[in-house]
Amino acid sequence: MIALPCFALSPGNIGRGWRGSSVIARSHCIAIDVGTGTLKSALVDLSSGKVVKHESAKLDTVRRHDASVEQRPSDWWRATCETVGRVLTDLDNAIVLSSVAVTGQMQDLIMIDEADNVLYDTAILYSDQRAVSEAQELTEKLGVRVTPDTLLSKLLWVERNWNLSSMSSLLPEQSPDR
Repeated sequence: MIALPCFALSPGNIGRGWRGSSVIARSHCIAIDVGTGTLKSALVDLSSGKVVKHESAKLDTVRRHDASVEQRPSDWWRATCETVGRVLTDLDNAIVLSSVAVTGQMQDLIMIDEADNVLYDTAILYSDQRAVSEAQELTEKLGVRVTPDTLLSKLLWVERNWNLSSMSSLLPEQSPDR
């Protein structure tokens, strides 16, 4: 179950009227877009395709001299809760919420362990370019062009540059032949 302010979405209430009523009404979708600078949420009437209500929240992006670009996934969640909560405020009981659509940035590196614990509090964004030497090395080894924005380049950069020893209790055991 996803619990948001003024909103609860669970398998038991998808397709039912807003606030659990059984009123037959038009179907709606909550659309959430995690953008690079702004998170946007909208309520869309699926029969007409029209946006009934929309809200947005600014996202902070950290850009450094080494071409790194990062955001906090916890900010994405906070902004989602805020914007969806505002979108769903003061709605008619006849609203039927049938779906949630989420879209956003691609190839962001969010490091978590097997239990979904966050290993590092920021995500390395798709536009991050710090892994230039790693991309060149991978290009030579693999024989195909690899760019600094790929996840493989970023993972290799993280392995070489971040002190993950403080997170060692969260990381799986390393195999001796590594």
